Amino acid sequence: MHSREIATLGRDPGKFIRYPGGNAYYFDEQLVETLEGLGVINAAERLDDLLWNFIRPSIKNKLAYFRKTENSKRSAAVKCAPAPYHLFDQRRVLFLKSGQLDQGPIGHLPDKIFRILDHKSRDELEQYFLYAERVLRPDEYKLYTYVVFDLQHGFTSPLARKFPAALDGVKMDSLFIEAVCRLETDPDLWRGFTGGQGFNAYLARYVAMYFDNAFPQENFMDAYVRDFMRRHRRFRFPDAKIPAMDLKAAGSALGLLPEQLKSMSHGELTRHYRKLAIKLHPDQGGDPADFIRITEAYQTVLSRLKKK
Repeated sequence: MHSREIATLGRDPGKFIRYPGGNAYYFDEQLVETLEGLGVINAAERLDDLLWNFIRPSIKNKLAYFRKTENSKRSAAVKCAPAPYHLFDQRRVLFLKSGQLDQGPIGHLPDKIFRILDHKSRDELEQYFLYAERVLRPDEYKLYTYVVFDLQHGFTSPLARKFPAALDGVKMDSLFIEAVCRLETDPDLWRGFTGGQGFNAYLARYVAMYFDNAFPQENFMDAYVRDFMRRHRRFRFPDAKIPAMDLKAAGSALGLLPEQLKSMSHGELTRHYRKLAIKLHPDQGGDPADFIRITEAYQTVLSRLKKK
C-alpha cells in the first residue's frame, strides 16, 4: 500500500555491489546514504533482500544456507503487519466473493476474507480487481457499482438493501457522482500511487460501468431470491484457476520457446514478465488485450512451475 519510486538502479543493479575479497560483499555507500536520507530504515539490510539475485553465483552458493537461517530468525522475531484495508477495497472483495447487496456486517467479518489485499501497492490492487471483475455478468455491473460505492446509505427505504431498481434514479446518480469524486481525492486510497493527469483511469471504468448499464429486469420477489442465493453461494476468483492456455501458446505470448520456459526459475520468469508488463501496460500506451494475454501466459507458466 505504500509503494513508491525512491531510486533508479538502472538495468544492472549488480553494479552497486562491492566485493572486498573472499565471500564478503557490501553495497555502494552512496546508495545506502541516499536511501537512509529518504527515510528508508535498515537500508543495507533491505538492499540485501532486494539485490540478492545480483550477487555473484559463487558467493550466493556459499552463503545461501546462512542467509536462509538468518531470514527464518528474522521472520520469527518480526512479523510484518499488512496495512489497514480500505473500505472501498473490502466492499469490492466481498461482493465479488458473495454477491451480497447488504454489506452492513462488513466491519465484523474476519480479516482472512480480505487477505488477498495484503502487502499490495495501489497499482497492484487495481490490476487485481481489473482481472477479478471479469467474473461479473453485464446485468451485474450496475448492482456492483451500487454496492461498492455504498449508495444504499443515501436512502432510508428498506428497498435499498434488496431492490435498488425501485429507488429514485436521479438521486442515485447524484450520490454516485459524489462518491466517485470523494474517492478521487481520498489520500488513504491513493497513497503512494502516482497516476497520470486528469481523471483517475481506475475510477473511470466504474463511471462507464454505472451509467452504461441498468439494473436487472426483475420484480421484488425475484430480487429477494437472487440475493438469498448469492449470500449462500461458494465462489472462487477467476485467478484461482489455471488459465486455459497451453505451454506453447504461453511461450509465444511471452516471446519465449517452450524449452526456455521449462528451464526457467520462478525469479527469471517473473523478471521477464515484469519487463513485458511495463512495456505493454495500458498506462504506457500498450494494447490492453496484449497486456491481458501476457498476464494469462505468465500465470499459466507460473502454475506449472509451482507443480514441480
